[in-house]
Parts: sequence; C-alpha cells; structure tokens
Amino acid sequence: MLFSGGHTDEFDLHPAGAWVRWVDSIASAELYDPSTETWSLVDEMRMEKGGHLIELLEDGRVMAVGGVDPSVEVYDASSGTWTSAGEAAKSGEAYTSALLGNGNVLYIGGWDGSLMDSVELYDPLTGSSSPTGSLIAPRVWANATVLADGRLLVTGGHGIDAGLWRPLALAEIYDPTSGTWSEAGEIPTRHLEHTATVLSDGRVLVVGGAPSRTTEIFDPSTGNWVKAARTIEYHEGHTATLLPDGRVLVAGGASGTTGRVYPVTSAEVYDPATDTWTPSTEAAR
Repeated sequence: MLFSGGHTDEFDLHPAGAWVRWVDSIASAELYDPSTETWSLVDEMRMEKGGHLIELLEDGRVMAVGGVDPSVEVYDASSGTWTSAGEAAKSGEAYTSALLGNGNVLYIGGWDGSLMDSVELYDPLTGSSSPTGSLIAPRVWANATVLADGRLLVTGGHGIDAGLWRPLALAEIYDPTSGTWSEAGEIPTRHLEHTATVLSDGRVLVVGGAPSRTTEIFDPSTGNWVKAARTIEYHEGHTATLLPDGRVLVAGGASGTTGRVYPVTSAEVYDPATDTWTPSTEAAR
C-alpha cells in the first residue's frame, strides 16, 4: 500500500485529547508491506500535497492529482520514483478536484481573490486542459462524488447564499457527455468537510461535516433528498468506506467548534437497509 502527502499538524492540550490545527502539506511517501507489517520511505513527491486524489492506472503506476495545487504526478513502483505529469491551467486555490470515469480530471470552482465558478477539464495522458461548463453556484472546498452513471455530484463547500458566506445547500450535477451542470436540489442540512458515498443501489449517503451529526441520502433517479438517521458522534474531515455487504464505515475525523477542532477516534457503521448506526471498534489514533 502506498501512502503519500497529507498534512502536518500541531496539538494543544484539551480535555477530550488535543486540539489539532493543520499547519502545512507534506511531500513524503511511504510503502506498507502487510506480509511483514513494516513501513519504508520511498521517493518524495515533486510537490507537497494534501487532500489530493490517488488513482491506480492500468499499467500499475499511481497518479496523484491536485490537492493544494493543480499539479499531477505519477509514481512508478518498479523504479520507486515520482515524475511530474504536468498541471492543469486552473488558476486560484481551494478548488475541488474530481477524477472522472474516463480518466480525466475536473478542477471545480476555487478562489482567486473572489469566488470562482469556472471548471476545467484536464487530460493527464496528454497534459492538455480545456474549459467546460461553469458551476451554477461558485464555491470553494466542495465535495465531488462520481455517480454510478458516470455523472458527478457536487455538494457543500463555502459560497455566497442570500448575501451570507456559508456552506451551500444547493447541490449540482455535472454531465461529462454534455459538459453542463444542472441543479440537484437543496440538501436539508448545510455541510462542510463531509463525505458523500455512493451506496450499492446507486443512492448517495452524505455524512457529517462542520459541525453536524446530520445524514442525508440523495437518489439520482428522482433528484430527491431525504434525511437519514443521525450519526452517534460528530465527524468532520473523516473517511467513509462502502463495505462489501453494502454498509458504510465512517471513521475518525475531528469534532469541536469551527476553527478549533480536536481529533476523534470513534468509528461507526451505517446500515441503509435499517437506517441505523452502530458503534464500531475505535481506531488506534
């Protein structure tokens, strides 16, 4: 298993454990060997990355896309090295990166002194970029999820709504065949730093964020949002993994007030068949 980039952090004392404050992204990469349960350092990435996308290519190499900058890098396990694969022409920062089913990368929204609605399509194989349809609502740090039919669902993120700077309720769907965006309804709860997981039946489970235990489910076939059972604990910046039996494992993340959060070790499992959450074994860290 290859682990790359991420964020360094600083901790302060707190009754629940420790406050965490993200400081900077890093370029280091490591390999984990499950047969020996050992870690080994490998070549560092050319650029520091945090919140980036990772994709296993058909030839066995690994592509790292976006994060804090629009650069693309490829890791070759046979040589143990990273090489630059160019970058998109997308300007600004705080945009959202999404990997489409055809291997192209979508760079969505962002900030260049003001909110951006521009969207760029990048082909990592040719290193070429081209503009595509603009967002309906400009936003930063949104969540992007590829649906079962190949379209892309964008939820949350910060933007301007009714004259206020806050997480957006409006969801949008991008159609790669037409290069256009359409409204996907308003989420009952505004989310930021949340997860959106495609369930076995094609619906999308949206969980948590800052600061909320609220969960919703989106049905792409009807365009409707419905509320689901609330999580047991607060989770922000967590992970959500679809299990082989159709349930979803939500683990870790942070909790607390905006701008002052602390890491949590709790994990829980959602069963869409019964709309219930159950505690799972806590993570070690």
